[in-house]
Amino acid sequence: MLEASRDAVSFTQNKDRGSLDADKMLCLSIVRCIEIIGEAASRLSPECQTEFPQIPWKNIINMRNRLIHPNSTSKCNEGSSYFDWFSEAQAFSGSVVD
Repeated sequence: MLEASRDAVSFTQNKDRGSLDADKMLCLSIVRCIEIIGEAASRLSPECQTEFPQIPWKNIINMRNRLIHPNSTSKCNEGSSYFDWFSEAQAFSGSVVD
């Protein structure tokens, strides 16, 4: 989880939403990192999650779920209005790495 978090932070440095629209490989790389982080987070015990209350576990798990399910409209869609998952990813990836 930590390695995927660091990768996501590294991939998003000096990037914005336009970067994702222009670079599908970047977009898919970040989505994969979020999938890994979210899956690992969902397997942590409640006790373990409680030890690190500064990490938004539920948000991380929910984001992973929104990105991997077939009815998601957020996965690398240009101009996605459902939610700006890129901004959300940047917001929580830093908290996991710290």
